[in-house]
Amino acid sequence: MVKSRHVLTAAAALTALVAGTAFAGPGKGSVKIPKNAPSNTANSSEIRLSGSAGTEATGAMKAVYRERARNGTVRQVFKVAAEDWAPGTELAVTVNGAPFATLITNEFGAGEFQFSSLDNDPGGELPLPSGFPRLRAGDTVTVGNLSATLN
Repeated sequence: MVKSRHVLTAAAALTALVAGTAFAGPGKGSVKIPKNAPSNTANSSEIRLSGSAGTEATGAMKAVYRERARNGTVRQVFKVAAEDWAPGTELAVTVNGAPFATLITNEFGAGEFQFSSLDNDPGGELPLPSGFPRLRAGDTVTVGNLSATLN
């Protein structure tokens, strides 16, 4: 397995194993997520989906997917956050049952990652692997033993 390191601009450590490549760096433990609100204009459309599961007692996760199609270009952003886990917990992340990544929580029991389909995204997101599916309402994201349905 080839490993390469990238630094994320956030506060809790994580490792995401994606398509045989490992990314490591600080991440942050809490996420502000916009409300789900599809919008359409003449030359663009947008989908915003999220799902969450768990509690402070069991560990918690939140997944967010955003997709914007504008003038023939589709931008996808996929974000996963976990908190209230034991420090150093390795959490397998799957999308509709297919393995996507492994997130390792930091010393506070939290971690996150965010991927984007755009090259050189100004938000500092990691590159979304080619072939990542276009998600829709009803799709599932699992983090560890917790699953959430995107709505």
